[in-house]
Amino acid sequence: MAGTPVRIGNGALQIGSDAQAFVARGQGRFASGDTEVWVHWLDDDDRTVAMGTPDGAWFAILDRTGRPGERLNAARDILGWYGYDLSRVMK
Repeated sequence: MAGTPVRIGNGALQIGSDAQAFVARGQGRFASGDTEVWVHWLDDDDRTVAMGTPDGAWFAILDRTGRPGERLNAARDILGWYGYDLSRVMK
């Protein structure tokens, strides 16, 4: 959801202000219980990230500026390459 706070630091990832933190399980891999989130792409300036669950059930493109421009296309391409069904939510 737009405006949802995301915090990454100290070996953890938190999506939403009241959400449980996902603990780092390796380079770009975070887990909370049985749920994993993988970071598939982060642009050079740490503005835009493409991430999702390994089974493809959930994915997100986050941009700290709110204006990803061409980075949005790059993130979509990366998620598509990893096999995420972007047609479910992106037109």
